[in-house]
Amino acid sequence: MDHCLTMAAYSAFVVLRRYLVRNPGLGVSTAIGILRQTSSDNTGLDYAGGAAIHQFLQADVSCFDHRKAIQTTVFEIVKFTQPWWLRLVPYGRAKVKAVLNQDQIQCFREAGLFDAVPDASVLTWWDEIGAAARSNVDVERMLRARQAERLSLEYERVRLQRLRISLEPEWVSLEDNTLGYDIRSYELSGGEIVCRLIEVKSTTSGAIFITKNEWLNASSAERNYYFHIWKFPEKCFVEYSVAAMRPNIPIDKGSGMWQDVMVSLDIFP
Repeated sequence: MDHCLTMAAYSAFVVLRRYLVRNPGLGVSTAIGILRQTSSDNTGLDYAGGAAIHQFLQADVSCFDHRKAIQTTVFEIVKFTQPWWLRLVPYGRAKVKAVLNQDQIQCFREAGLFDAVPDASVLTWWDEIGAAARSNVDVERMLRARQAERLSLEYERVRLQRLRISLEPEWVSLEDNTLGYDIRSYELSGGEIVCRLIEVKSTTSGAIFITKNEWLNASSAERNYYFHIWKFPEKCFVEYSVAAMRPNIPIDKGSGMWQDVMVSLDIFP
C-alpha cells in the first residue's frame, strides 16, 4: 500500500468508487476497463493504486467529501504501512515534511495536513497518527494538550492586540516540537518588542509535570519564558514566570539527580 500514497492513485480511487456507487453490479476490473475506454479526462490516473485503495478502505468511507476522504485515506495507509518516518510525528510536522517525497507532500497538502492554521480535524489527524506511532500515548491527553495550546495562542493574540503590537503569536511546537516551548509571542520591554516564549501545560487535577529538560530550557531564557497552565474542563488559566515557578523545583543533591517533578497547584477551584 505504500506506493498508493500519491494523488494519481487517490484520484483513481475517487473516480472508481464513485462509478461503482452508481453501478453497484459491476466488478472492479470491469469498471476500470470501462473508465479507461470512455473517459479521456482520466488519463494519467493510477488505476492499479486506486483499486488497491478501494479494496483496502471500508465501503462506508465516502469519496464525495474530498477533504475528509483524503484525510481518511492517508491516515489508513500510513497506519497500515507504518513508514519509518512515522516516528518523527511527535517532533512536529516540519520534521515529517522534510523527509516526504513530492507525491506524499501533495497528498498531505490536499488533505489540509500542512495548513498554516489547521482546523480541528487536522489537529485530530496528527494527534491520532502520533498515537499510532506511540501506542503508550494517551490520545485524550494529547487532544487536551492541543486544546490548551490553541487557547494560549488565542490568549496571546488578544494580549498583543491590547498592547497594540502588530505581530501574531506563533504556534511553533506544531511545526517543531524540539524547540523547548510551544508558543512564541511578544511583549514590550524598555520600549522595545522582545520575544515571549511560552510552555503550555494542561491538567484535570490541578497538578502538572515539569521535566528537567523543560526546566533547563526555561531557566536559560528566564526573563522571557512563561508557563501557561490550563485546567480542564473548566478552562481556568494561570500564568507562571520562571521566578514564580522556581520555588517548586527541586535541586540535585549528593548523588541524587531529579528527572521530573509534579507541581501541585492549589490556585484552581
